Amino acid sequence: MYFVKDFTQKSLEFLNKKYDLFVIGSDQIWNNLNNESYFKFGMFTANKICNAPSFIPERVEDQNKLKSLLVSFKHLNVREEKTAQYVREQLGLACDSLIDPTLRLTSGDWNHLLPEEDKNDSDYVFVYFLHKEEAYKKVCEQLEREGIKFISIFNSNSGNEKYNLTPLQFVAQIRDSKAVITNSFHGCCFAKIFNKPLTIYKHNETSDIRYDVFKDYENLKGIY
Repeated sequence: MYFVKDFTQKSLEFLNKKYDLFVIGSDQIWNNLNNESYFKFGMFTANKICNAPSFIPERVEDQNKLKSLLVSFKHLNVREEKTAQYVREQLGLACDSLIDPTLRLTSGDWNHLLPEEDKNDSDYVFVYFLHKEEAYKKVCEQLEREGIKFISIFNSNSGNEKYNLTPLQFVAQIRDSKAVITNSFHGCCFAKIFNKPLTIYKHNETSDIRYDVFKDYENLKGIY
């Protein structure tokens, strides 16, 4: 495996000669329309496919620019079905929806990756918000009032905050919790993988489609 330290024209020229196929994604790599995010360069001749990237159709600022970037892919897929429908109907390109990579593994698969020393006391609610917004503060305050132990990624007056978690420690915190409250797509993913009671706070109104995959989750407690 070859790791690129600096994403430059020179490094891409090297990779273009070394590999026949590039898999690009997943998650929100296409939140903007810069050429780098789509590996769109004049000298780039290798085949490209994508792996469940996500973008919100309502946020597309230049539809023609987006189409010019997407046509360079040998095969297109995106994470949300509504986005796939947009690519097919509005851009006229073949596109499938593909489940997020984290959901392709079972809880057993993830447990196999988690070191035993990351085992946590299970009597807590895991609170994870992408930004320290008003909803986050209200959730923490309510849990404190009700005397419910919780662990949060962001700071709160309770002192129950967690910082500098590694990716696997983050997953372990969700696995060992008794419930999850989050506005993060991947926070939702791991709650579902480990069958945790899940409460979702929408990140914003235009991001609704990112939560569609969880609407039928049997342990979903609500979307706000």
